[in-house]
Order: sequence, then structure tokens, then C-alpha cells
Amino acid sequence: ARALSQHADEAYRELPDDRSRKVCEILFKCLTERGGDNRGIRRPTRLREVCAIAEATPEEVIAVVERFRQPGRSFIMPPHGVRLEQDSVLDISHESLMRAWERLERWVEEDAQSATMYRRLVESSALYENHQSGLWRDPELQEAVNWRTNNRPNKSWGMRYDPHWDRSMQFL
Repeated sequence: ARALSQHADEAYRELPDDRSRKVCEILFKCLTERGGDNRGIRRPTRLREVCAIAEATPEEVIAVVERFRQPGRSFIMPPHGVRLEQDSVLDISHESLMRAWERLERWVEEDAQSATMYRRLVESSALYENHQSGLWRDPELQEAVNWRTNNRPNKSWGMRYDPHWDRSMQFL
């Protein structure tokens, strides 16, 4: 298990800059979600959706994908040599990566916590819209503002969890 984690970290460290590493983090958060048993489960995602969530060009995402699907690694599907297009579906090739790569486990936990906050906002915004609750005050309000500042979620990310992005952001 440590060998697999170290091998994935090696690919991560080969990324040339902070921007690539951030795209990598978002890519793997897109491809993995926390299941009911708190373990990562695969979430195949189109390249275009990863680009929208990462606010990155296809070239930026593909450059990261290539680090993780080169011969001898094959952490991401489709396999090395298959040309990637906007509609290509990206997926983690082995579920063992989700259990073994410590960095990915942290990312999945962070994304799950972020999704929980977003769902709270969605729920509260619906109650507010229906005159069943008021606006948030501190400490909830500050927690949500900090979430937005620190996580920098965007509509493409939010739509993965609930379609009421605009309403929830207006509420916030």
C-alpha cells in the first residue's frame, strides 16, 4: 500500500508547478467521492467537466492526466496512447489507489466536507426562500464565508452536488 502511495506521490511531484498540482487535486477530487462507508468510490467524469471545475484548459488537464497514465503508472483511464477529447471519460483505473494514496484520501475528505457545507447552504437557502428561516448569522455565516474563500467553489463544482447553486450563493 505504501508503495502505491509513494508511486502516486512521485507522479504528483513531477508536475511542473503549483497550477498543475492544483489541477491535479481537482482532477482527482472529480474522479473520486466519499461513499457511505467513508471510503473513496470511483466517479468517472468527462474531461470537459474537469476543465470547468478546475477552471483549466483541456491542455492543462491533459498534461496532468498524462503524468498519471504514462506507461508503468496507468492510474487514470483511458490508457496511455488513447487520444483525449472534450467528451473523453476519465476514471481512476484501480480502486486500490483510492484506498492507498494518502494524499487522495485527504483530498476526498476535504471535498466531502466542502460538499456538506454546500448542501447546508442549499437547504438553508430553500428554507429562506420559502419564509421558513432567516439569514445566517455568525458563527454559521463566518464559517460559510471562510468555506467559500478557502475552497473557491464554482458553479460547475456545485452542480455535481445540487443544482441550486445560484440560489445558495445569493443566500450566502
